[in-house]
Amino acid sequence: MEWIKDLGYRKKPGYLAGHSLRHSYEKAKKRKELHLKIETENDGGDDKDNLYSNFELFEPIIPYYNYKSEATIDLLFYEAELLINQITNHPNTKDTLLSYLLKEKYLPPKFEEIKSNLLPPEIGKVVKQAQEVSDFIYGAHLLYNVIYSDETDLDIVSRFDQWLNHEYYPIDLDEVIAVTRCSHNTADFLKRFDRHIQDKNIQAAKKLLIQREKSIKGDRAKLTSTEKNKYQGPIHAYKLYYRYPTVYQIVSDILEGLNKHA
Repeated sequence: MEWIKDLGYRKKPGYLAGHSLRHSYEKAKKRKELHLKIETENDGGDDKDNLYSNFELFEPIIPYYNYKSEATIDLLFYEAELLINQITNHPNTKDTLLSYLLKEKYLPPKFEEIKSNLLPPEIGKVVKQAQEVSDFIYGAHLLYNVIYSDETDLDIVSRFDQWLNHEYYPIDLDEVIAVTRCSHNTADFLKRFDRHIQDKNIQAAKKLLIQREKSIKGDRAKLTSTEKNKYQGPIHAYKLYYRYPTVYQIVSDILEGLNKHA
């Protein structure tokens, strides 16, 4: 329940929700251990109200609107304001891209459209590096589909040629490997693929991709499958977006709520 406490949400003054729920849980455990005598005319029973006294910690939740006809999952103003305050001030999130997007109300539609030079230096450096990795590995994804389609998908072939001759640029793979702490095999694959691309040795790059998939997937590798007519369309023939669409939706919802009156 730590996330509830982080939000500072309280059911009654002086009680954090996490404390109240924990107290309720402990009472429930004790309740199971008690033997209640049955109330009869001849002998009294235990007072059950004493066993449920923990619920006095909670106040009834009474909606201030007609929940039967007006209920919605859209954020209200105070909810959006609470989320922004917590995200932009909490130690774990205040120096993140998410926090910056909310504070500055800056929300590009796509990850690759984020202007890293507009961001705070530390955040901008990470975003720029992530965009470079996305641009780089995009070529491997395209070449994979060139192989998979046996070069019959002319759109994919054209897109790879465009990337190879006009969009590819060397990036600092050593820094990427250091930051991501990827495995030795992954680091070796990235460097060898980059070297083959720089040399325009596409056959060597193809062979490397086939070996890479085989080493990871074994008999499930598509590039070494003997099935006929196996290609039904490209696989992952797009750039990495690091779940940015989810971030975009979350920030959009919060900012939309902020535009409402309390």
